[in-house]
Order: sequence, then C-alpha cells, then structure tokens
Amino acid sequence: MNAQSVLQNVNSPYAAGLTPIASWVLSVRQTLGAKRLAMTGLTGSELDVAASTLALARKLSSQGLRVIIIDASMQGAQFAALTDTANLPGLADLITGHASFMEVIVKDEMSDVRILRVGQPVTVAMPLLGGDRMETILGALESDDNHDIVIIHGGVISPQGQLENGAIAKSHATLLLSGNAQAHAVAATMTKLSNAGMRSTQFVRIVGDDGAQRTPENVTHMGAGAMAASMAQNQPAPNQQATAMNTPLFAKVAV
Repeated sequence: MNAQSVLQNVNSPYAAGLTPIASWVLSVRQTLGAKRLAMTGLTGSELDVAASTLALARKLSSQGLRVIIIDASMQGAQFAALTDTANLPGLADLITGHASFMEVIVKDEMSDVRILRVGQPVTVAMPLLGGDRMETILGALESDDNHDIVIIHGGVISPQGQLENGAIAKSHATLLLSGNAQAHAVAATMTKLSNAGMRSTQFVRIVGDDGAQRTPENVTHMGAGAMAASMAQNQPAPNQQATAMNTPLFAKVAV
C-alpha cells in the first residue's frame, strides 16, 4: 500500500491501529524515560516510514503532548516531500553551523507538531549525526521547557553492519516498520537496534487491505493507513487559518 495514497485517505478503516502504538510510546516514556523515539524501517518502506512518523506525531500531539519531529533521513527525501519542506534550511545546516534553530523549525499545518527539517543533505553532515553536536541538539529539544517527545525520522536501515544513522543510535526507543515478510531481516535489524543501546524496540508490520500476513512472534499488525489516518482528527476548521509549513518558529533552544 503506497503511503501517499494512504495520506489522502482520511477515512481509512485502520485508524484504530494507531492507538496501541501511541500507548507504547507513552509507556516507554513513563517507565524507561524514553523521550527520543526513532522511526525507521526496512528497505522498501520509505514512504510508509515517512507517513507513519507524521501520523504518530499528530496522534500524540492530539493527546496534549508537545512533539517535535527531526527529519534525520539524509539519504532519502520522502518525509520532506510529504511535508513540503524540501530545499529549505534544516538539520544538516544546523549541525554544520550554517543555520540557527530559528531558521530550521516550523509548525505542522494540521497540528501543533513542530518539524525540524532535514535541510540540505550534504556529505559532511551525515557523520555528525552521531557526534556531540547532535547530542546537544537533542538535549535542548527534549528539555522540559520545549518538548515531551522527540521523534527522529531516520528513513530506512539495513539489517547488517553498524547502525548507519547516528541520530537513530542516539534515540532511547525505536519503532521499526516493514512492508515485507522477511522475518530474518526483521530479527537481524531488531538485534542491531538492541546492540546500539535502545531501551526498547517495537516492530510493526504494515499490511494492506488483503489482511494480516504470517508474521514472527511479538509483532504488531497495522495497516499503513492506521499510522496516517489521524490526520483527519487534527484538520483545522474551515474558518480557522492554518499556520503555513514554512512559517518559522522561535524555539527556546540554542546550541
């Protein structure tokens, strides 16, 4: 199921599936102190990961939480395309010292969610995601004065080798999405995330209208629409003017 079509289907029958995922996020935040949640997936689920990140953030925001999404997927532009934030200053510019927080954080047009755009994905920025400056950025964003949950959109990762995206490695918990039935790849990737020091990991298989597929143990079934359908719940009223996606927000943070 293509995530872009799901984003357009605000009446998706899978909307209820978002509730247990939001509950898991709240649980690990309360019990494990996990305020940084990474959203990632296996190859082929790029659009689903992007749509799921935005939908989950809106769901949590609708519950009164202050949420910010950091688009840290510097090897793909799916999230930037979905949110119309491409070709604007963002994390890559911030982490390399070419922009300030005032220039890179904007407000989602359908909710109170804030978005730290990906920026210009330059080669020099990717290795910095695992460094001290990224830790400073995350620490500022997750402070009590700013946000309750920091969601890191990490794009997709491979099952083998080291964790490529340093921003994911700095997360406290990870939600892994997959649109295929490769149980061995899921297991290897979950092990990879655990070895990176995650306090908690969860796997969600995205299924379409054909029904649930056979899955490994401890897997939550969820349609792609489940992660995106909450958009309908947060649309502004017709007489309410939405804040434009490219309107800067002046966050109380500095690095």
